[in-house]
Amino acid sequence: MISEDNLTEKTQNDVMMYWKMIFSEISEWRELEEKQLFKHDLKQDYILTLAITLKAFGRLGKYFLAHSDEMAKLKKLKLIDWTRSNPDWLERVISPNGKVIKTDAASIRICSYIKMKIGVELSKEESLRENNG
Repeated sequence: MISEDNLTEKTQNDVMMYWKMIFSEISEWRELEEKQLFKHDLKQDYILTLAITLKAFGRLGKYFLAHSDEMAKLKKLKLIDWTRSNPDWLERVISPNGKVIKTDAASIRICSYIKMKIGVELSKEESLRENNG
């Protein structure tokens, strides 16, 4: 979390740029805004509206605030399959019984998955979670 003491104009601009880039690279969010995808379908069929996924994006944002020179890597977000049926989400976001996993570990593992898909090196904690499930 960013404290008010650290909220410089550059930080504000970087945060805005981060979220704008995410929005521009995730077609489902654009389709929702353009009314090509209904809110109900987005919630039912994708992990993008889950609080745990948004928390993972926040974690990812923390990385990019420290590495703003790497933000171009966010363009690869469009390559990720955000559907709930994506087997990569099993035991990372979705439990074997189909329920959403809402733990901090899930947030870390979602962020790790995104980082791996877009070519960002994992932190030690993320690598440990990936290797230990």
